[in-house]
Amino acid sequence: MSAPPSSTSRSAGSPTPGDRPGRGEWLAPAALLVGAAVAFAGLGAPTVLATGVAVAAAGLLLALRGARTIPAPALLASALAATVVATLAAAAVAVYEDWQLGLRLADGAALGELSALLIPYERAIAALRALATFAAGALLLGAAVTRFSGK
Repeated sequence: MSAPPSSTSRSAGSPTPGDRPGRGEWLAPAALLVGAAVAFAGLGAPTVLATGVAVAAAGLLLALRGARTIPAPALLASALAATVVATLAAAAVAVYEDWQLGLRLADGAALGELSALLIPYERAIAALRALATFAAGALLLGAAVTRFSGK
């Protein structure tokens, strides 16, 4: 009978647990899909459109990186997640703002009161969109560094 292979003996071509082959491979198609969805949703808002284009461009760079491994897939994944969360939060605040506006209009509120009500919501939406654009820029920068690195 042959002895079972020990855990210390590895063949020359087998990857180590830290260098498993598929690490971060899902980032390119996910970034392309998220970027297309955000850009399509942001056709009326230039900031959201730019965010979607940046995420899609990052996905394209990640898809065209060749045989290079992604050096920090967790950072790129967190940038993609931050983009998605900030974009969805901005959309949720916009829906809530419209709901509050509709409630106030149904009650017969004055226009001066309505403009004062909308200011904090508009500021929150602008801040969330800026956060999404910043995260998309970070994702694009990471993808560009991965694509054009000499390794």
